[in-house]
Amino acid sequence: MTMQPSPSSSPEKPWQNRRLLAVIIGVAILGGAGAFWWRQQQLQQQIAQQEAAKPLPVQVQVAALGRVEPVGGVINVAASADGIVSRLLVKAGDRVTQGQVLGYLDVYDVRKAERDFAESQLIEAEQALTAQVNLNEAQVQEAGTRIDQIDSPEAESVRSQAAAIGDLQAQLNLAQLDLSRFQALESRGAIAQQQLDSQVATVAQLQQKITAAEAQLAQLNSARTANINNATAQVNTAEANVQLSQATAGVQSAEKNLALAEAQLEQTVLRAPSAGQAIEIFVDPGVSTSGASGR
Repeated sequence: MTMQPSPSSSPEKPWQNRRLLAVIIGVAILGGAGAFWWRQQQLQQQIAQQEAAKPLPVQVQVAALGRVEPVGGVINVAASADGIVSRLLVKAGDRVTQGQVLGYLDVYDVRKAERDFAESQLIEAEQALTAQVNLNEAQVQEAGTRIDQIDSPEAESVRSQAAAIGDLQAQLNLAQLDLSRFQALESRGAIAQQQLDSQVATVAQLQQKITAAEAQLAQLNSARTANINNATAQVNTAEANVQLSQATAGVQSAEKNLALAEAQLEQTVLRAPSAGQAIEIFVDPGVSTSGASGR
């Protein structure tokens, strides 16, 4: 039977068909992107599994002409003097500190004996100087004591003589007063000429005594001065001997000899100039250091 379509079942309009097509295309695009992302994830996982399955890399040793130097550089250590290495105290790879002894030359023992001998000479010179200085200082003290021993009694004699002169001078002054009185009395006839003459003699005797006493005092002072000067000269001589002993004792010469021996001894010792590591040894014990060096 043929039926007419009802108005409700009328055909779709063109804009409705275009909307449906856009939705289908959009869904198709999203589906394609998801598939691509999923394939990328699968590929990355596969690559990671393959890398994990590979064996670990093997350490490769490179053999080539040349050398690898540390960042701080390489320092060549050589003996200061020619000789034969007698002892080495380090080996390649050892860590060393600055100033550490690395080895000795064969002449080390000889140089050490020379250094020890020079040191003993210095000790002997110092001991001789000390003994000589002590002796001279004792002489200085003895000379100084002699000054006191000379000066004290002589000074006392001078004081005593000066006091005696003072007494005589007092007696003379009194006698001169009496003489003046006697002269006045004699002029009036109150005393005899004999008494006046006696008083004149007394004054003259006192004057003579004073003159002699003053001469003796001068001699005492002169002798005292001479003795003090002699004793002082002995002190000065003893003090000069102290200085002369210090200059001629040979201590300075012995010190120079010791310094030279120590310098020569140091040339037979190999020392590390700085802290580091011994990389390579070029000279073995029993080999001459001429033209060789070590790092």
